[in-house]
Amino acid sequence: MQKNLTRFIAKPLLALALVGLSGTAVMAKKAPASLEAQMKSALHITKAQEGVWKQFVSAYNYPFKPSQQLSINQYNALDLPARVAFLKKVRAEETAFVNRRHDASLALYEKLNAKQKKKFNDMNAMRAPKAQPKK
Repeated sequence: MQKNLTRFIAKPLLALALVGLSGTAVMAKKAPASLEAQMKSALHITKAQEGVWKQFVSAYNYPFKPSQQLSINQYNALDLPARVAFLKKVRAEETAFVNRRHDASLALYEKLNAKQKKKFNDMNAMRAPKAQPKK
């Protein structure tokens, strides 16, 4: 259970976002409720922490979607300054999206007790890659 929890919830939903990546490929589908329940159980979320927990889960359950998506033809019809402006606009939206995730993580973390904080830190710590066997 812990291995699945780390692989499917902690790493993709927390570690990537906490280090500044949006995780949009990971977030293409909503995380299964059972994995959310496993994480909630592992952290021993109390009734007093329930509100901030729901905000945290909500922040991580939906992928980034830009306000405007251009087809290839629409994009190619733009001149370079318009393309740059469009890309900067999308990047700003994505940055705001990731910042909302960071804020939700921090809000949850602030409400955790010391034991829960240690568990949360352990759940989304970066791990060294496994050494590949030599051939």
